[in-house]
Amino acid sequence: MWKAAPPFFLVVLAEIEISAFLAAGVLGRRIDAFVFLQAALFPAALWVALLTVMALIWWGRPPEPAQRPYGYVGQP
Repeated sequence: MWKAAPPFFLVVLAEIEISAFLAAGVLGRRIDAFVFLQAALFPAALWVALLTVMALIWWGRPPEPAQRPYGYVGQP
């Protein structure tokens, strides 16, 4: 799961930024407001994306145990 964390972080960050752009820039028809708010929005988006990825890694699915070879006889 750790190998998937950096790309997942970037995807979550991009989704937050796109959502903010759609909310302020397109729906509010204020692209200048979106650009002006980047000083506060980008650090907050970084924290939200980081905490989201860390929570998913922390509570993610545990690694599956290795399969026993075919014909294995022994204790389970």
